[in-house]
Amino acid sequence: MSFYLQNILSLSEKQKIVTHCPITTTKGIKLVDTGVTISSALYDKLMQHHLLPELDECLQLEQSVTTSDLVNGIKALLEVGNFKYLLPATEARQRVLDIFLKLPLNPVIAFKLTVAREQMPTVFQHSLEVALCAAVLALLRPAATDKKICEAAAAGLLHDIGLLHLEPGILQTTTPLSELQHQHIYSHPVLGHVMLSRFAEWHPLVSTAVLEHHERLDASGYPKGIDHSRISELGQLLAVAELAATLFARKHVIPLGDYIHVILRMNHGKFNPELSDILIRIAMQPAAQEAHSGNSNHSFSEILDNLVFLSMAIQNWFSLSQHFGELPVV
Repeated sequence: MSFYLQNILSLSEKQKIVTHCPITTTKGIKLVDTGVTISSALYDKLMQHHLLPELDECLQLEQSVTTSDLVNGIKALLEVGNFKYLLPATEARQRVLDIFLKLPLNPVIAFKLTVAREQMPTVFQHSLEVALCAAVLALLRPAATDKKICEAAAAGLLHDIGLLHLEPGILQTTTPLSELQHQHIYSHPVLGHVMLSRFAEWHPLVSTAVLEHHERLDASGYPKGIDHSRISELGQLLAVAELAATLFARKHVIPLGDYIHVILRMNHGKFNPELSDILIRIAMQPAAQEAHSGNSNHSFSEILDNLVFLSMAIQNWFSLSQHFGELPVV
């Protein structure tokens, strides 16, 4: 049994799970009608058959994630930590909240998000953070439309949905991962893409971005190792949004803008420059900088500048060395 199905069974002990549509076999034989509660015993019996659609696509929870839940989660984020600097303007904040309220959330996706919220809360919280950052990046681009902001928000919300099928211990371990565990981690964008490709509202734009969110412009990412010419616009935005969410969630001892500027310089050539500039502008707002200014010190900034210089030198070396083949000096 997959880890995702184990999570569903575990969740059935806490919440009532019922069918929102009939469950049938691939031969069209109806096994369970709509509105039936799924017990562990019934679940085991159903798993002995080949079902169409998949079992989890027929299920819903009494307390499923709704768009109102998403809005409340985004509101909570905007009140704490560094995330409150993302949308200081009331009008822009309300526009983003309205978009989250109107996200197309079909029962299958709502069920998966609910399993994530209840069984993998850290993953769910991170997904909310990335969704918010993605929506803000889309909002601040020239000629932003509600449609593009909605697509960015959805991509952020669903970017890690493939993690539902991975062993939870892999995500929680503090020890170095084995090669096999690395392969499992690398598979989660592919799993997410496969799930979303079945829904017209998210395919191909959002599903492709989910597949690409760990790709980098210099082809150093995964799962395909493609470069900037092959990564979609939304995929590039999603990569910056995940970086932003990770950096905004941390506590910093130097001003937020300086910290993010340094990180992006150390990863020069990996992220979309236009979106990187938007992120830096957000973090460089006076309120965000002043919140950390009391912790800043000159010597630490000098160390970071030296690290940036070293990082860029290494990147330049790898780029230059490719032109000299197998010369012993290289």
